[in-house]
Amino acid sequence: MNTDEHKEQVRLAYHSAIKFLSTREHSKKEIFNKLYSRKYSDDIINDVIEQLVQQNYLDETRYTEMYCRSRINRRYGKKKIAFELAQKGIKGSMLQHALKDVDERVWLDAIKKQISKKVTKVPVLFPDKIKLFRSLATRGFESQEIQTAFEEFIETFT
Repeated sequence: MNTDEHKEQVRLAYHSAIKFLSTREHSKKEIFNKLYSRKYSDDIINDVIEQLVQQNYLDETRYTEMYCRSRINRRYGKKKIAFELAQKGIKGSMLQHALKDVDERVWLDAIKKQISKKVTKVPVLFPDKIKLFRSLATRGFESQEIQTAFEEFIETFT
């Protein structure tokens, strides 16, 4: 591929990436996969990603913070959010930093909201409690957080 063809391919890939980013934030891995599925070469994709980062259109820190806020609002726990972000190419210190900044009260409140949706009467029977805990663990909450939130929730009824 000569230089003019390469520049044209970069231009087309860049415009595709801008369209993706105009709807929501994306990680580098997401942009890479989307452009790769459109049959662009690795060199072209890497050039586009580098250009987007330099222009601050693609910022993984901003993406991670936005994603964490979104998932917390949907009442997902640390483990689930960390797993999903790892699948999107966000790992290491950036991931730890984003989750560390969230106050423990936020996690407990999210768990209590989920509990209030599921629990209709107190006392909660043991099989129902197991089902509830399993459901919350599936949403990515840690067992100690679930236990603490459950105890606080039950205290509001006594």
